[in-house]
Amino acid sequence: MTDEGTPDYRLQKARERERVVSAIVRAQSEWREILEVLESSESAEAAQDALARTFGLAHDQVWAVLDTQFRRVSRADRDRIADELASLRAEIAELEREL
Repeated sequence: MTDEGTPDYRLQKARERERVVSAIVRAQSEWREILEVLESSESAEAAQDALARTFGLAHDQVWAVLDTQFRRVSRADRDRIADELASLRAEIAELEREL
């Protein structure tokens, strides 16, 4: 059983979230390219494969990108997600120092 309060556990969770948020940040900045891939795909499965291949994303990252609503391309939302990514990276660095 993993203790959720340990630095190891918190570091693992922060790294997992950082991977997903970094994919969302990238998709927000490259949304036109994302839409091109989606538009040219013949099915949802083909779109997932094409996003993974084209952008070098893992399965969880592809799903996060696909789940991102395109209204979140506004500057305020991009800034909020970028701030979360910076905060996660600072947390990861702090937890790595603790270990």
